[in-house]
Amino acid sequence: MNIANEKQLKENFRETKEKFPEEKILIEEMEKKGIEMIVGISSDDFFGKIIMVGMGGIYTELYKDVSFRKIPIMERDAENMLKELKAYKI
Repeated sequence: MNIANEKQLKENFRETKEKFPEEKILIEEMEKKGIEMIVGISSDDFFGKIIMVGMGGIYTELYKDVSFRKIPIMERDAENMLKELKAYKI
């Protein structure tokens, strides 16, 4: 969210809470090193609830390197999802 200071954090929190008043908000400091990942959950009319994991940031659209599973998943499913990614060796 590109938040540089506490003032921006509070303003961003307020704006987000106004848009999604019923939702809980978890705030975490962004890790400065490592690989950016994306994780999402959605509901599909045919498959039901599915989870997606892949490379994050600009690589999400650039490489479309993602893996999907119907949920719930087990730990080994999550491991296999990561192993399916082209970026796994990174």
